[in-house]
Amino acid sequence: MLGQATPNLSFRALDESHIPGLFEMDTDPEVMRYINDCPVVTWEGYAEKTRAWFDQLAKNDPRLTYWAAHERATGEFIGWFHLRPNARYDNHVELGYRLRRKFWGRGYATEGSRVILEQAFGVLSLKYVMAQTLERNVASIRVMEKAGMTFEHSFVYPQELLPFWNEQQRRAVRYSKRRSN
Repeated sequence: MLGQATPNLSFRALDESHIPGLFEMDTDPEVMRYINDCPVVTWEGYAEKTRAWFDQLAKNDPRLTYWAAHERATGEFIGWFHLRPNARYDNHVELGYRLRRKFWGRGYATEGSRVILEQAFGVLSLKYVMAQTLERNVASIRVMEKAGMTFEHSFVYPQELLPFWNEQQRRAVRYSKRRSN
């Protein structure tokens, strides 16, 4: 995946240079409204926690990880994309992404998701990739559909995962794509 590019995006490993952009993204209530209600965090605590996360990522399979996405025209960090095993769901490989708000509405989530899926089915020879989001996150559902994924089923995230949300707020959907032979 590293070195891959699309017409508008380039990808590289997440590193400490991304921490300011990650902090901006992860403390933006609009970005986080479908994730965890954006708890208040300090810069110092965030930076320390993020460095520890990078250390953990370095121990994982480098083919199933997070990649920083940059806008090719400006070089600016726009967010991240990932392929990773999802421990809650039989370690199925999951596609995910998070973009800084200023880059929403430009088609970057779909463009990045498509190249990640190409990587998954081509280079990695995976047979199945899934993605999930809350039912109320209509924009992410649309990205999954535009990336060629199809609806699989609805479910409710467990209360312990999102303890401050009621069952209606925890309702989610799972989409997937299978490799075509």
